[in-house]
Amino acid sequence: MKQVPYDRSHPRPTVLIVGEYLLNFHPGANHDIEAFLEQNGFEIIEARMSDVIQKSYFYRDMQVREYHLHKPLQEKLCYRMADLFFDLAHDAADKIASAHPLYDRPAVRLPELVKESDPIIHHTFDAGEGVLIPGEILHHAAHGCRAFVILQPFGCLPNHVVGKGVIKALRKAYPSSNIVAIDYDPGASEVNQLNRIKLMLSTAQKNLKKGEGSAE
Repeated sequence: MKQVPYDRSHPRPTVLIVGEYLLNFHPGANHDIEAFLEQNGFEIIEARMSDVIQKSYFYRDMQVREYHLHKPLQEKLCYRMADLFFDLAHDAADKIASAHPLYDRPAVRLPELVKESDPIIHHTFDAGEGVLIPGEILHHAAHGCRAFVILQPFGCLPNHVVGKGVIKALRKAYPSSNIVAIDYDPGASEVNQLNRIKLMLSTAQKNLKKGEGSAE
């Protein structure tokens, strides 16, 4: 990766993609939203796939420890060991990535990420993407990102409730943020989806020129 040329003299404004993880990472399902955002002058921030996998173990571990749930010892050890495994894996990944000059800070760990959302949704909440949506948005908003796209698939009620339900609270925390929830279902027009994203991007670019947002 060090051999790939780059120019950071004029960084682009950033936009975070969150929501249902299969939509986040599958260009065929999300109508290649990354390419569309990049073509419109933005730099993409993706939520981490490892957090999506780890969250199920993390939530259960936190529920057992904080609510004193009665679970078999083997089950408790499984949750705890899974969290330890992910910590070790992230440590190894950070060590490798830190050799690159663009890796300016370690990726936030899941326990820290989800606790940022406690005022909105408690970190033991377990449904859909749960606290990952508000946690990711709050974390990246604190580091300068002001544009956010929440991808929501047809029929995923937890994702719709969490994704759309937290927008008002997130905007209250960061009034200059631009957050749009995009529905992906058989009845949704791709043109309508793109128009909603364009409107959000246009607002984000105007705010950037006013100094209300900055590139991360």
